This record gives sequence, C-alpha cells and structure tokens, in this order.
Amino acid sequence: QNTGWFVLFIPWFLYEIVTIMSNTPKCMKKIPKPDHDSVQDEVDDGMSPEDVCGLHFEIESKHFEAHQEQFHDRKSIFICILRIILGCLIAIQLNSSSGSGSYSMNWGVVFTPIWFYFALEISIAFYFKYKAGIVLNGMDEESMLTINLSNDYITMSEVTQAQQLDGGFAITLAFLVAPLFVAIMLVCRLEIANYAVFWVLLPIFVVVVWVYFVVWYAWLMLILRN
Repeated sequence: QNTGWFVLFIPWFLYEIVTIMSNTPKCMKKIPKPDHDSVQDEVDDGMSPEDVCGLHFEIESKHFEAHQEQFHDRKSIFICILRIILGCLIAIQLNSSSGSGSYSMNWGVVFTPIWFYFALEISIAFYFKYKAGIVLNGMDEESMLTINLSNDYITMSEVTQAQQLDGGFAITLAFLVAPLFVAIMLVCRLEIANYAVFWVLLPIFVVVVWVYFVVWYAWLMLILRN
C-alpha cells in the first residue's frame, strides 16, 4: 500500500528512462574536428575569397551547432534524473498525505529538484554570458566591419558564436521568471498561505493574454497592409 503513488507514476518514470537511454549514445559520441581540407575540393577557380571564407565559416558553424546539440542532450539527461527524483519525492509526500506512508516532508523540500533545475539553468546562462563577454569585450561596429572584410573565418565564427550565446542569456532568464514564480507561489500555497490558486497561475494567464494580443496585432497589421 505504501507504493500506491509510485505505481501510478510508473509511466512517468519509464518515459524518463527511455529518454535517458535514447540520448546517452548521442552524448557519448565524439564530435570530429572541423575538416577545412574538404573545402579545397569545393573551391572553383571563379570563387572569390569571400566565397571561400563562407565555406570555411559554414564548417565552423556546423561544428559549433554539433557541440551545442550534444550539450543540450547531456543537459536533458540530467534534467530527466531530476524529474525522476521529483516524482519519487512527490510520491512519498502524497503517500504520506493519504495515510499510506509515514514520512512527511515540507513541500519546499519536495521541490528540491526544481530548485536545482533553476540553479542549473541560471548558472549555464551566466557561464555562456561570461564566455561571450571574453570574445565580445571591446567589440564595436568598426571592429566587426574589419573582421568581415578580413575574411578571417576563425574570428568571424568566434564572434558569431559569442553573439548567439550572449543573445540566449536574456531569453533564458526571461523564460525562467514565470515558472519560478509559479513554483514559489505553489510551495507557499501548499505550506503557509491560503490565497486563491488564481495567484499561483497568474503568470500563465498573463502569457496567454500577451500571446493573444500579439497574434491579434499581427493579424491586424496583415489586414491593413493588404
């Protein structure tokens, strides 16, 4: 009887295990270094230095994307493990609440994997921001123009990758605000407060309304242009 909620969560746990098993081979795969020698086979006599530089730049970009995909696969495995732990903690807590278990915890403790997830995402965002800052420090429009005109594909790739990492910093933090607010409000609602569930779900309502107005505005602009 103590395993009641664990049995109910079996499909959840199986899904996480399957995800881990499917991502593990991709995480273990070694990514080869960029093969710039292959560019020589694609170079024609009529190609300009800018076109040749573009081919090298494309190889560097694909190599960067491969590393980013592998990084996200590895992160997804860690997140799956956190979700399994979260499911176990929730099952223990619900078993205790239903009288079939003897160990009760604070809901803030039950949500420990969620706090780890937010800490992980924020740490990664700041780490990428720091890496991007090393490359972009002191960069201005004149410096960017000089790099583009020099056909230095290595520097161009480093700057482009740094810009992508730097741009993802604000997006990551912005997408964490709403779920973090919901998690904190939910724990307070379950433990110490007695406010309406509406306030817990407030960010969801705000996002839905915002999306509605964005879609409505885009539709209106499309009609006016036609």
